[in-house]
Amino acid sequence: MTITKFVLDSIKPFRGAIFLMGAVVALISIAISGFHVVSKYLVDGFDVYSKTGNLDKVYISLLFLIANVIIYQIALRAREYLEIRFVPKLKKNVVDILSSKILFYPYVFFKDFDASKFVFSVFQVSESVSDLIIDYLSDFFKGFLNLVLAVVLMFSVHFTIGVIGLAWVISWIILSIFLAKRANKLAYNLADSRSTLSSKWNDTFKNVDSVFIYNGSNYESSKNMKFSHDTMIQEKKMNVFILNINIIQGTVFILVTIVSIFTLLNLFKQGQVTAGDFILITETIHSIGANLWDFAQDFSWFISDLGKISQGLDMTKTPLKQALLTSNVQIKSHDILFNDVSFRYSGSRDVFSNNGEIAIKQGEKIGLVGASGSGKSTFIKLMLGLMHPKFGSVKVGGVDTKEVCSDSLRKSFALIPQDNSLFEDTIMNNIKYGSFGSTEEDVINAAKRANIHNFISSLPDKYETIAKNNNFSGGQKQRIGIARGFLRDAKIFIFDESTSALDTVTEKDILASINDIESSKTKIIIAHRLYNVFDADRIFVFDKGRIVQIGSHEELKEQNGIYKTFFDIQTRQI
Repeated sequence: MTITKFVLDSIKPFRGAIFLMGAVVALISIAISGFHVVSKYLVDGFDVYSKTGNLDKVYISLLFLIANVIIYQIALRAREYLEIRFVPKLKKNVVDILSSKILFYPYVFFKDFDASKFVFSVFQVSESVSDLIIDYLSDFFKGFLNLVLAVVLMFSVHFTIGVIGLAWVISWIILSIFLAKRANKLAYNLADSRSTLSSKWNDTFKNVDSVFIYNGSNYESSKNMKFSHDTMIQEKKMNVFILNINIIQGTVFILVTIVSIFTLLNLFKQGQVTAGDFILITETIHSIGANLWDFAQDFSWFISDLGKISQGLDMTKTPLKQALLTSNVQIKSHDILFNDVSFRYSGSRDVFSNNGEIAIKQGEKIGLVGASGSGKSTFIKLMLGLMHPKFGSVKVGGVDTKEVCSDSLRKSFALIPQDNSLFEDTIMNNIKYGSFGSTEEDVINAAKRANIHNFISSLPDKYETIAKNNNFSGGQKQRIGIARGFLRDAKIFIFDESTSALDTVTEKDILASINDIESSKTKIIIAHRLYNVFDADRIFVFDKGRIVQIGSHEELKEQNGIYKTFFDIQTRQI
């Protein structure tokens, strides 16, 4: 998405307010030019008074001056009112557009996704779009009108003066266009370095336990200082660039002022301009200079904000390669079939590959064992449709996961991971997650089945307690995850090393809860401790991205394979 299209989409709901803002800005510009014109007639009025003693022109000019000031103040307040009304809504709209889009990317997009950098960029973009519309475009519009009116006034006094003003404005516009590309690159680099610095500090705080335990405070400070130094360098480059523009603009302003004053003096001597014209032109020159100076300042910040928007949009520039399937195919049975499946991440070797068919019947209890990185988690992600195989097919209930709506597919599953992190929300909403329309009674029944209801009821706020991960034990979080699966009426429960971080007593309780799940439900258990899957109907043994053994515990321990090696090692440890 281009910056232009993104900005236009963002401001679409506020076109009426922006139009009114433009009208108000135009009124402000007219009032400013009107002040210069009234000043001319006021001076000429006093000149007439000095010769004739008639103050009529002075009184009329003063009335117009007062009316001009009133209109100017009303227009300023109207602009502020409009900003108060729609700027917060505009920022919200930008945040919503970017943050809602990100959740529709395929799962593999998040493999190298920097969440903290994205969050920083989203808020940076929302501020920049607001600045772009309110501070810059409206100021540019106001400044442009001021320049047009100023040049018109200069021509109205004398053609030569008008040519000087017009040449000044055109030369500045050409210079700005010439410098824009360089400025945009500098702004992009600065925005990227700032978001990277934010991301690095976020990573430090996320791992603060390790920082303190391993005495890493000095190391982290030094490491992050490098990124803050990079940000300083980028900001310095940007500021030097702005300074050079200001030096050029200031030099031109001095030259134009000198040329205009001497030209006016010569015309005044010839009687071609009045004293009021002299005042009008000097004020107009000052107005043009101030507007071009503001243009230079706004232009630098305008380019800076374009860089921020560009950097933020780059984080979501990957096209949505997976079409959002709308077919709501109903999965009636829940047999799982892997057929000649091969999967690899982009640019890497296969991380899972298996020839032939691998079938899991509904209601089976399946154990998955193998060393870290052997392909167990990839196997599960393929089953969930989070990723799709490069070759072959994965089917659930006879339906290819590529061809079914992800919502329809995943409502059949409940996943309880090793670290079942909870949302910082009520326990009620944590259990309801994925079954958002469930009643309170449904939630309580699910919690009872997961043997977590009594604990929740003992809390002061019961189900309305705000869940924070450091306030619950591993076993309590696992039970909340199991309750979530019960509430969803999942047909396939996946336990991804769900007990590996628990103490022995809690582990046995969780295993008992797993065994209490109805026999009609498929249970898939990724286990590091083999005794967790001794009673599985079948155990799949993974090695280097392949399933190398399948059988029951008794069958596998009699084979001279990887499973027996694992079993012998763990038996000796016991």
